[in-house]
Amino acid sequence: MTFIAGAVYSLQAPFLPAEAEKKGTSTTFAGFVLGIYELTGFIVCPLVSGRLLRKLGSFKSFHFGILTTGIAILLFGFLNRLNNTIAFILCALTLRVLEAAGASTSFVSSYGFLNVAFPNSLATAFAVMETMFAVGMATGPPMGEVLYQLAMGSENWSFTLPFLTMGLVLFATAIVTSTIFLRPMLHMEESKSEQLIPNDIAIVNCNTMENACAGVDEIENKKIPGFSNFLRIPSIFVFYITVMGASMCLGFTTCTLEPHIRQFNLAPLQTGGMFLIFGSFYAGTASIWGFICDRFNKPIFVSITGCLLIIVAFTFMGPCSLIPLQPSLQLTGISLAFFGLGIAAVYFSGFLLIMNEARRNGFPDNGATSSCASALWLSAMHLGCFIGPIFAGYLFDNYGFGVESLFLVALFTFILILLILVLSLVPQAQQIEVCIKPTPEEKTPLLKELST
Repeated sequence: MTFIAGAVYSLQAPFLPAEAEKKGTSTTFAGFVLGIYELTGFIVCPLVSGRLLRKLGSFKSFHFGILTTGIAILLFGFLNRLNNTIAFILCALTLRVLEAAGASTSFVSSYGFLNVAFPNSLATAFAVMETMFAVGMATGPPMGEVLYQLAMGSENWSFTLPFLTMGLVLFATAIVTSTIFLRPMLHMEESKSEQLIPNDIAIVNCNTMENACAGVDEIENKKIPGFSNFLRIPSIFVFYITVMGASMCLGFTTCTLEPHIRQFNLAPLQTGGMFLIFGSFYAGTASIWGFICDRFNKPIFVSITGCLLIIVAFTFMGPCSLIPLQPSLQLTGISLAFFGLGIAAVYFSGFLLIMNEARRNGFPDNGATSSCASALWLSAMHLGCFIGPIFAGYLFDNYGFGVESLFLVALFTFILILLILVLSLVPQAQQIEVCIKPTPEEKTPLLKELST
């Protein structure tokens, strides 16, 4: 499912700029249409994690998101029929916003099921899903080009066929996923909720046994998962900044890596290979980082390791302006490998850190908390990917790639300090296995019973 969603996300990139020029608009407008996806995701994620999920539930929200995304993609394929420039601009923007809103809704909802299906390997499952999304992103444009070539004889249908096909495939995949996987998970979540009755038994995360017993008495007043409720917790806010910073680095690299390596006079295939270095290390190590998080249950150390790798990467990728080295192709390639390793570590530990910290602060261990954690994580990603290219273009045009690299090194040095402070000041959650709430009869002293 996430593979198809990734392919749909990147499908517009090969076709929209050329079609926009035919309609009398610029490539800048095409870039804005593609970029508004991130801004929409940043705005929609808090709304989904709040009112929509509480009103519809994860299962219905997932279908609502898929339906919205599928309709937007299908209609996007008919934009070439619009000859009026203003109509083309308005429809393209509207459909891209609808696509982003639907995708954000379905992602937040589906991630909520992970906590139910994989309670003991949450980070690994999350990493696998994101890896498939990344592979789908890389596969979407080539698949679109193949479909475009199949309808090359018809001017109208050559643009329409890729979007029509992928929209229908998205619908079909969603039906299969919902029937085979999500509906059984929904029943599992309902059964879990019915079994965890406050008067009978409670499993809580706390720091001391005294707090654990108090938690049993207060379990009926569990905190309600919410975007703002999560961000009020300082440690979660730090994790949010960490994921946003990693996404900013990704935006910086996507926007300015090609102008930076242009000095090496590479062929187009070689230039693509430089981007492939980062993508390969990112996708290839995502599941490994997720496994490490689950196996050793220390995701904050994985996040700190990721920050260190990103600092090393941007120190030598430019190199940054404080390092007396000349740019080289070999140094850039090695730095991209470090960057791929680092951003994968930060991304996949970030979700687990938010989820664990929410549990430690009294939020229930269920799909609602998992969905809210994923919404926060996705929001940080969208915000970083939106503002990253803006800052990257300004710094590169005015100061060069060396100063841009120095800015990112300083940013992640600051984030690294924050993570170390969190590690030092925030106590690690301890799992108290079971607390049975005693009945009135059990509270009666034994000697009193014998005397009567």
